[in-house]
Amino acid sequence: MSQTVDQASRACVQLDNFGGSKLRDRSKSGSIVLLFCTLITFTLLLITPIDSTVIAQPPSSPTALDQLTSSLKEIVKRSRHSIVTITRSVTPSDATVIRPSDPEFNPSEFTTGIVISNTGHILTAYHTLGQPDKNSYFIFGQPKTADNPLWIGEATIHAADPWMDLAVLKIDDVDLIKTDVTKMVDQDLPTIAFMLQASASYTTNNQFASQLVVLNESRNFVNNADQPNEKNIRNRYEHGGLLVAVPATRPASGNIVLDENGSLLGISTLRIPIAEFIPGAARIMPTDATFLSALESLIAGQPTDPPLLGISFKNGNSTIGTATELGVLVNRVGTATPALLSGLKPSDRVIAINSINVKSSAHAQDLIARSFAGEKTSISVVRQGNATIMLFNLTLAKRFNQHAQPPIASVDPYRFEGITVEYVTASSPADFRRYAADIPQSGAVLTDSVELNSPAWNAGLRAGMLIATVNNRPCASPFEFRKITESLSDTQANLDVIQSGKRLTISIRR
Repeated sequence: MSQTVDQASRACVQLDNFGGSKLRDRSKSGSIVLLFCTLITFTLLLITPIDSTVIAQPPSSPTALDQLTSSLKEIVKRSRHSIVTITRSVTPSDATVIRPSDPEFNPSEFTTGIVISNTGHILTAYHTLGQPDKNSYFIFGQPKTADNPLWIGEATIHAADPWMDLAVLKIDDVDLIKTDVTKMVDQDLPTIAFMLQASASYTTNNQFASQLVVLNESRNFVNNADQPNEKNIRNRYEHGGLLVAVPATRPASGNIVLDENGSLLGISTLRIPIAEFIPGAARIMPTDATFLSALESLIAGQPTDPPLLGISFKNGNSTIGTATELGVLVNRVGTATPALLSGLKPSDRVIAINSINVKSSAHAQDLIARSFAGEKTSISVVRQGNATIMLFNLTLAKRFNQHAQPPIASVDPYRFEGITVEYVTASSPADFRRYAADIPQSGAVLTDSVELNSPAWNAGLRAGMLIATVNNRPCASPFEFRKITESLSDTQANLDVIQSGKRLTISIRR
């Protein structure tokens, strides 16, 4: 996963040894991994980000460099109980799992993880985990009671989120140390940070590859999604939210980015195909508000859902003129979407989303992508023939997302009398075309599954039916369905159901 680096434009300083013996990567026989050392790369490049030109200057004196070197040493020491190596090993379904204690253990890939809770939750980039249904995951790290890293156990995937390209693994009964997370805001940029990568092999000594980097804004990278096997990748960073770190001698997905206090600032990813290639740079998923919201859901055992407002915008940047001419024009409003239910119309001019002024159609998409399905969003609009700014408050739906990897949850979805429901908008385009004509103006939810021989099954409810109301109360989202059904005090629930254009009432005795 390495990228080309201009060797003439960077200076390397090898820090003092923190460990001893050589390490062996048994997935590549005969290769020698670096001694436990810390690499620091500190020539700050003259770069031209998409948004603005920022010149990153080197330290003004050797004293400044010595101070940064000392800080990096301290962070490496402090982080050794929090940063782990995640090894993945393919295990055929009919075979016994081979563990690190077995001489035949030969892992296929390695990545870096960071401990984010005192109960053993480990964060990394989702795509580095490969195929979750075929892999086993083993953790090598340094508990507080150990002098050197060791195999500390097998981890399970607690929750994985393809929309954010983040995954949380869980390992029990291990005394690791939680890393604090710092919320990143644009006002903090550019900033000096420290990138750490765990050993490229399961280790017998404490080893990190470390380097000093500068985080700088780069939110307008274009995702062409034209790389092999990546055409179906759609995630939150498709529209924005990335930072670029320079210099980054050997960027790799899963690398941990820390501030001078050792708090998490972001996770490195190579998943994002971009049009602008910056030699030696790394793309960072920053710990902004969206990241932190997703992290909270993942620790709770649930991935986030990609948001859908339900409008397409006319191409081009906003016009420059009076206040009523700013923003972007709505081109189309989708069937059964929050935009339609709220009253938005084609030719409305969207001037702000969540109180942030809209600069272009791409900017509007980015603002929407910062939220998740089920979250409240405010849309400020100027309508033709009306100089008054109209404010629409709505709840985002979920959009169909062709995942390169599946979402994974350790917490079971909400179930009512054997029923689980989903947003209708989350169904595939072919299925949605079949449902579209049947969806009432007030909206509906899609019956995703019905447990065999449950009260709902016995009453006649089946997967694929639309539920418009429960006891005459409309429900246009799974959140509303749950709120309504949890508040029911009756012994009977009457569901207004639609199937193939026919409307009927199904009564479920509780």
